[in-house]
Amino acid sequence: MYYIIRIVFIFFFILITLFIERHYFKRQVSKGKQYTSRKLRALIFSIRLFVLLVSVLLFLFPFEAPFLHFNSIEDSLRYKWIDSKDITVHVEKDCAFAVRGTYEIFAFGRSEKGFSFVNYNSTKCKYYASNENIDNSSIYNLYSVYQKSANKTFYLLDLGISEYQEELFESDNLDFNNLAHPDSKNNMFNKAPIVGSLYQLFAINNGEPIPEINVRYNDQHKSFTKKIGLYINSSQ
Repeated sequence: MYYIIRIVFIFFFILITLFIERHYFKRQVSKGKQYTSRKLRALIFSIRLFVLLVSVLLFLFPFEAPFLHFNSIEDSLRYKWIDSKDITVHVEKDCAFAVRGTYEIFAFGRSEKGFSFVNYNSTKCKYYASNENIDNSSIYNLYSVYQKSANKTFYLLDLGISEYQEELFESDNLDFNNLAHPDSKNNMFNKAPIVGSLYQLFAINNGEPIPEINVRYNDQHKSFTKKIGLYINSSQ
């Protein structure tokens, strides 16, 4: 639906623009205005370049996002053709977050109208470890998404450990909890759910992403500092 709406909108935009273009030149000619061949080509090129640029923006930019609301998170994801299979959902009073895999986080505003367009009014953040070494290799990646309308940040922490023990985990800044994945109901042990070979924890706090987060598991320690933008794997 997301791309279909854009294609239809762009199609009508181009038709209307071409109609206006032809009508404009016919009116100018009827007034006796003459164009040189060079000037005519320059005008037509400028108009069509403008149409092309606007069409690209219309295709890429979710112009309908401020006005759309959905009954469920799955509906919001489905609108943008994002597969909602195997997602883990955490719902707050004024926002919601969905996790898929080891690092994909989707953010949603929430109101009496329903859930917002996926990732609308949200900013992704990747944390980088300032002390990446073999002594803390079991503490992997930290990601976050800031939902601006609710002024809340969701954090996702990956741990590469064979067994998770809650009493061994500490964080100076956040209160982390187990991320309950859909398949974790079959887990009879008191462990964080597994995604691939990773255990995942999550935390939520009010305000923008914390600049620095310190995490400890047993005798291992890692300090994370944030960088706004695309997710980048720690190996890069």
